[in-house]
Amino acid sequence: MVPERTMMDWDDVRYFLAVAREAVRSAGYRLTLAVREIIEFATHMEASSHQLETSVLGRDQTVQGLSRVTLPPFLATHLRMSKSRRVFTATSGHRDECRANR
Repeated sequence: MVPERTMMDWDDVRYFLAVAREAVRSAGYRLTLAVREIIEFATHMEASSHQLETSVLGRDQTVQGLSRVTLPPFLATHLRMSKSRRVFTATSGHRDECRANR
C-alpha cells in the first residue's frame, strides 16, 4: 500500500529554514546536498509567502460594509454612537446605523 501524501506544513519549513541558517552561521556546519536543495526551495517559499502578504493580504485591511447596532431606547438616545461614528466616517466605504429597539 502506498502511503497517503499530505500537504507540507509551511510552519515546519520555516522552522527548518531558521535552524539551518543559524547552524551555518553560529556553528559553521557544512550542509549536505539534500539540505542545501531544501533550503533553496524553502527560501523560494519564504519569498512567495512575503509577496503574498504584501500584495494580496494587504488589500483586505480596509473597513467596508455596514455596522448595525441595536440598543434599548434609553441607551440609543443618550449614547448616539458618537465615538463609533467618528471612527467609521473617516473610513471610506463604511456606514454605520444605530437603531432603537422597541
